[in-house]
Amino acid sequence: MRARAKGLTLHTMYYPNEIRQLEEYGQDTDLEVKPQEVELAKQLIKSLAAPFEPAKYSDAYQQRLKELIDAKREGKETAPTEGLKLAPVIDLIEALQKSLKGGPARSTEADSSIGETRPARKRTRKAG
Repeated sequence: MRARAKGLTLHTMYYPNEIRQLEEYGQDTDLEVKPQEVELAKQLIKSLAAPFEPAKYSDAYQQRLKELIDAKREGKETAPTEGLKLAPVIDLIEALQKSLKGGPARSTEADSSIGETRPARKRTRKAG
């Protein structure tokens, strides 16, 4: 998938069997993107840039599906999976900014305790 947002082209990785050509897809150019978001995205991309190695990636869903189909063919019993567990909602922009600063993404409770561990610096005035 490619989408344009004010001069920025975004790409999404798909497995080869998922790629389809749709003419109208990605033609919406009326997206509003804040300059801060664009700058943050560029920094993130630069920090994660590396040569692409497709052999490192596999489609776990497809693999599990094939295993399930094979088990059904062989007449084995299959058990239903547990229900989905929802991940906690986080502020993505805040997490990205922290990751670019080199620190782990922390909750706001952890952030408030950081300032307490450092002693305050005294300001000195220049004579003159």
